[in-house]
Amino acid sequence: MLACYVGVTTLFLDMFRPVHAGMSRMAAAFSLIGIAVPTADTLLPLATTPYLACKIHGEGYGVTLVFFGVYRLLPVFGTRRLGTTTRTAAPAPTGMIA
Repeated sequence: MLACYVGVTTLFLDMFRPVHAGMSRMAAAFSLIGIAVPTADTLLPLATTPYLACKIHGEGYGVTLVFFGVYRLLPVFGTRRLGTTTRTAAPAPTGMIA
């Protein structure tokens, strides 16, 4: 699952780069930090007791949510501030709207 997040991060990085390159890179950095925290939490049970590992995993998950929240909000604020919208990948089908 975390590998899929890396793929989505690179897709969003490429998609939002024309809108605002700096904000796109900052969002990617927040995403990668958010991916690194659960990765470290996955390896933690190997070194500690199960109780401590579960407690730290729960707190790490909360930290991850903060980073993913910032990652998802940065492109929204960037497009709203610049007054631009993202382009769709394919044109809308014709003849379907009456």
